[in-house]
Amino acid sequence: MRTFFEEWGETGDVGISLERVASRAGVGKAALYRRWSSKLEMASDLLTRVGLRITETGDLGSLEADLEAVLLAIRRVLRHRTIRRILVDLHAQI
Repeated sequence: MRTFFEEWGETGDVGISLERVASRAGVGKAALYRRWSSKLEMASDLLTRVGLRITETGDLGSLEADLEAVLLAIRRVLRHRTIRRILVDLHAQI
């Protein structure tokens, strides 16, 4: 997962190569294709997984505390250079 996003951050979405992702991750290309049939399917699956985790904060006892925790989590994520690059690509796709 990390290697896929690093590749995306470095090359942009059009430059992602699943062959390079596999090589950098130390796995065979077939291992990726067994799980995902395409780069688009892999991106969609990984974005869904990561998106759910980055805002996971648990119940903090009040709506105000929950919202503050989620907003702080989102702010922390948006400061990451790779994520900022990926968001530009996603926004362009939309």
